[in-house]
Amino acid sequence: MMESRPQSPRTKFVFAVVIAITAMTLFGNTGAAQGAVRIGIVLPLSGPMGTIGEEVAEAYRFAVDELRRRGDLGEDSLEFVFADTGGDPAQARATAERLIAEERVSALIGGISGSAAWEIASIAQRRQIPFLITTASADSLTRQGWDYVFRLSLPASEKLGAFAEFMDTATRGIRTGAVLHDNSQLGPYRSEALLGLWHDRDIETLLISGFPAFSRDFRPLLAKAKVKSPDLIYLIFSREDAPMVLRQAKELRLKAKMIIGEATGFGDPELFQENPDVADYFCVLAQWAPGAPYPGVYDFAEAYRELHGKMPDYRAAQAYAGMQVLTEAVRRARHPSPQNLRQALSRTTTATVFGRVKFENNNGYTHQNHPTMLVLQWIDQEQKIVWPRRLASKRLVFPHPEWHQR
Repeated sequence: MMESRPQSPRTKFVFAVVIAITAMTLFGNTGAAQGAVRIGIVLPLSGPMGTIGEEVAEAYRFAVDELRRRGDLGEDSLEFVFADTGGDPAQARATAERLIAEERVSALIGGISGSAAWEIASIAQRRQIPFLITTASADSLTRQGWDYVFRLSLPASEKLGAFAEFMDTATRGIRTGAVLHDNSQLGPYRSEALLGLWHDRDIETLLISGFPAFSRDFRPLLAKAKVKSPDLIYLIFSREDAPMVLRQAKELRLKAKMIIGEATGFGDPELFQENPDVADYFCVLAQWAPGAPYPGVYDFAEAYRELHGKMPDYRAAQAYAGMQVLTEAVRRARHPSPQNLRQALSRTTTATVFGRVKFENNNGYTHQNHPTMLVLQWIDQEQKIVWPRRLASKRLVFPHPEWHQR
């Protein structure tokens, strides 16, 4: 389990928002409470991303229960309608239209798949309904000048920008690199961006190689990297494949000065519970961790673990923080029409379990939040924050020790 930071009773549950939540519907409508503000939660609850979508839905339900338990029953009320996008653009478009036209929602929240989130965002903008994106990272989502679309998570290009800063300040001496990825849409896209990043730093790319997802045997791919012997190995795989990739990397004694993976596949703090030693000194580029020193994180993580038997990952934290932001906007809007909610969201400066949230218009982005990227490292079989240094709980171990020294 991640290192936690105990807090005094005065700071416990500071993330609770004073708001009344009177009803919640799961996958349908049971009838709106009179005068309730209706919120549509759009997630891929079926299809290839269904498992992830259901886990994020759990985080939303958890947030609703906590806010309901801790909230002061005021005159406002919220009703939540969960809706399935299937992770498919066409289904996402139809779902968004139904929520707005038939369910009469005043705002939308969610979004994991970039292509599905794009369709929802374009409809939300056209219909003038606020849409708060919590996870999807495609740069284009907040580069259209859309004033009804807000994003909590970091754009993909800024994630790599943070990785570049990390390399420049913490990992001097890297001269060669390799990218290993599955053949999903993300792998080739991120590989191309990494190639440019390394070129600017005179890092020679020795290998960029993809492999079919869910292969179960990644040793041919890993063997290629072992032969090339790069200083840095960057991994882009799904959460389903991540444990197998690292188990087989250990079998082959794959070594580099640093091996790092993206949180999309490797960010779950309990991903390697069954084989914790395979992740020794492995690094993860992530937007959040249960040890992040933000208000309410300790209580959120512990309450979530107690309920679900596991620690929350970054997507769960984004879902919870998104609910904090949205319910706070409802409170401040007083008369929460879609237009008033849009104005309230645009003025957001809120402390959440995901850090302080503020939606800014800069560098070509509209209503974009800029959370701090973290680098985590598995040390003593736990994820520790090692960068940026101002948030670090442990010093980065670099270069990674040889296998016989672990």
